[in-house]
Parts: sequence; structure tokens; C-alpha cells
Amino acid sequence: MDRIIAIDWSGAKARGGRGAIALAEVVGGEVARLDASLDRDGAVRAVMSTPADGSTMVALDFAFSLPRWYLRARGLHRPTQLWRSLASDDDFGAESLIANCEPPFWGRPGKPRPHEPERGFRRADRLHGAKPVFQLGGAGSVGTGTLRGMPYLLDLRVSGWSIWPFDPPSDRVVVEMYPARLYRHVGIDRVRKASADSRREALRQLNTGSLKKAHRDLAIASEHAFDAVTSALALWNLAGDREVEFPVPDALERVEGMIFQPE
Repeated sequence: MDRIIAIDWSGAKARGGRGAIALAEVVGGEVARLDASLDRDGAVRAVMSTPADGSTMVALDFAFSLPRWYLRARGLHRPTQLWRSLASDDDFGAESLIANCEPPFWGRPGKPRPHEPERGFRRADRLHGAKPVFQLGGAGSVGTGTLRGMPYLLDLRVSGWSIWPFDPPSDRVVVEMYPARLYRHVGIDRVRKASADSRREALRQLNTGSLKKAHRDLAIASEHAFDAVTSALALWNLAGDREVEFPVPDALERVEGMIFQPE
């Protein structure tokens, strides 16, 4: 890949997530851009405006699908059907599902988990230690970001991006990432992401590239910028400046998705 873009995503409703979203772009192993001022629409527009020269991988920090049992219960056969449903204004649109928080979704006040813990995970979540996709509130919840994120995959696909692993990988490919599992690929052993002092110390451990002072200061000031820039640099180490070998998805992964992290 000639360019890596990593976006630390947010499902926050206020201001379209602005203030909780960051985009980092790495070209030639160096950070070319780090921006923590975007909302969800702006982040996706930035991806769509990426120059077509060379190959680009975009990594997004939300789940690209839900567990297969849920799709089957809804009569959905492909993730694209789920994305279209979430983009709608009906009862199965993202905003309605978040507002109502009915089973299998949970986590809002008065909405405890309605199922056994294992039922809330995709295979990819269990493999990488990710959070349950149905959790819409509480510490570490990823559900709102996932529900509000998946409709954008339709827009990216229509604009010519392949959404892996549902589409064959191409020179303009979008993948799902899990930032916490990428830290070690840039030499970070541990970090308390909520602590600016811990982020500062972690950035001293970087074993790749170099950060301009403005980028380093932003990553220290913002945990979202920290995750975006460390993820982009880690993915460059894994996939930059080389032909990428994408794992071949099996039948389950073609429904539930995969987290991109070649070893």
C-alpha cells in the first residue's frame, strides 16, 4: 500500500461525533496528516477525496457487521442488506435502534444485557478481545459507533472503494481495525489511553517513523488522535510499501466481517 488512513471513529450523536473523531494519514512511513476536528460526514468526505494515484488502505474503528444469528433472525443474507436497513428511517434504522435499545441491544439506562455474554460477539470480536457489538452505552461501548458507521460503508462502496472482506481487496480498500491490538506493532507495550501523561510516554516508545511536533502535541492532547496516528503507523508497518496478503474469508467471515491485522 502507498497510503494508509486510519480513523478513530465515534458514535456520539452531538455534532456528528466532532471532537471524538480523528483521522491520520501515513505516506512513505511518515505522518502526512493528523486531524481531530472532523465529524463523521467530514471524515468520510476526506476518504472519498483521497487521490486516486497509488494504492490506499482506509481503516475504520467500528464493526462492519453484526453476528450472523442476528442477520438470520432479521431475514438478511448479506451485510449490504444490513447497511441499507441501518441507513433507513424505519424501525430498523440506526437511529431507531439506538433510541429504543430493544433486545438484543442493551446498555442504555434501564436496559441491562438481555442475553448470555457470548451471544453479543462476532467471531472477530472474540478473536481480538473486542467489545460486544450490541452494547449501546456504558464504559467501552462500541454499539452506537457501529450502527451509525455501517451506513457510510454503502457510500464508500458506491464511490469505488472495496469493503473487505465482503468485497475482494483492491487498490482502494476499506478495512475494520481494532486500535488496542495495533499498539505493539509500533513498540507500545502499554498505555492508559485516557491519561495524557501516559500517551506522552507511549509516544516516546514509537519504533517507527517520526512525528512532527504538532502531530505529537495533538496525539498527547487527544486520545482519539493518539489512536488514529498510532494505528496508521502500525498499519504502515504491517501493510505499507508492499503487496498486502489479505486473509481469505470463510463463509462466516463473509457475513460477520474480519478485523484486519496480518501477523
